[in-house]
Amino acid sequence: MAGGYIVNDTDIVDLQVENEGLDIIFDWRRTLDALLREEVMMRKLQAEMALDRKSQLAAERRWPPFPRIQRLAFVKHFVLDIQMAKRVAVQKHRLKRYDPTGQAILGSLTHESRHLHKQPLQSPPTSEPSRACCIICSRRTGPSIFEVVSCEESVVLSLEGWQQLEKEELLDLYAEAYGWNCYRCLRQENNVAWQQTSKNDWLTVCSSGAEKLYSIRRWNPWF
Repeated sequence: MAGGYIVNDTDIVDLQVENEGLDIIFDWRRTLDALLREEVMMRKLQAEMALDRKSQLAAERRWPPFPRIQRLAFVKHFVLDIQMAKRVAVQKHRLKRYDPTGQAILGSLTHESRHLHKQPLQSPPTSEPSRACCIICSRRTGPSIFEVVSCEESVVLSLEGWQQLEKEELLDLYAEAYGWNCYRCLRQENNVAWQQTSKNDWLTVCSSGAEKLYSIRRWNPWF
């Protein structure tokens, strides 16, 4: 299960490695200050982006009338757009702070992370992905923050009021997010049925709903 904790690649200030790599020393106050400042920024951006999306769908008369369906719509939007867009905004904010001229650009990123946050791809995928092994879990390079959050950060636990939801709805939302993540990572943009198939896989794999919610095991049907 992906968690609701803070995930970020904030610099560790004044990091020093000692005792042959067994100990580290760093300025924890400045590090936590930077971490929490960026987290507040991302939460604000997420709230603004979610409101914009809701207003857009309402104007097009496509905003669902029922709260449970609304939450499913938000999960889709969070996975496909907001989760990565807010991190791109943080990266650009860092660049602007360190280079006010605006000449710096986002650093060198893997093909996988460029795909995730919708940056131009340098080359097409070398082979067709299979449902048993997506481009993320089969990567050959170290993961970027975009790849890490796609696997470790739960969009469900960023929904307003998720603590009051029934167990059955939480499971359904987790499965919905998993399905859209597969849809995105496996580049199935023209195959919406893929999302539903992946969602059903997650719901039916291996264990009871209670165990999925209260276990730290990663519930992926293909791992």
